[in-house]
Amino acid sequence: MKVAGITECLMVIAPWKLEVARVFGDGAASGISLSYVMRNVPRGLADAVDAAYAWVRDYDVALALPDTLLSPADVFHQIGQERLRSQADVVLGVFPTPKPEQLGPVRFDPQGRVSEVLDKPKTTDLKNTWGLAIWSPRFTALLHEQVAAAPEDGKPTLGAVFHQAVKEGFDVRALYFEGGTFLDIGTPEGLGRVVSGVGL
Repeated sequence: MKVAGITECLMVIAPWKLEVARVFGDGAASGISLSYVMRNVPRGLADAVDAAYAWVRDYDVALALPDTLLSPADVFHQIGQERLRSQADVVLGVFPTPKPEQLGPVRFDPQGRVSEVLDKPKTTDLKNTWGLAIWSPRFTALLHEQVAAAPEDGKPTLGAVFHQAVKEGFDVRALYFEGGTFLDIGTPEGLGRVVSGVGL
């Protein structure tokens, strides 16, 4: 994020993850101003992102997931540049993966226009996953509407909201990092790869 010129970051955390705030503090050590939003009940990623709505609704939002390692190091800079160039509502950073069924594969044309975003499909011909995103206030408003309209025990996945944006005619783009790496260290396998030095 710092490489991309991002200067302010909100972390959405649960009460049982306060160690995150203790370790990262106000962000002074990283050169990014860090703030924290508490979400007491886990209702999925879309709901967690929407917890920051009051603070981010008028700005572009750059989303990174806490348990993933990505390469190249300037991925945020590259998708940020694509957002500025194309003025798309959403730009997804997409990476190759051998396990798309466990993640969020994206279908897009040679120009990067997205036609489908899946969420942990049982089967798919795609061999990729989105791993980070940048979006406009227009998408933030759609996300807020979708989360607010859903029942407490049935909040949509973020992938489903990305797909809903496509269905509603939003300009959703994919920037594919063909030689890039997406590693989920929130799984025993992914964490084991990092510990053994096989990661990025």
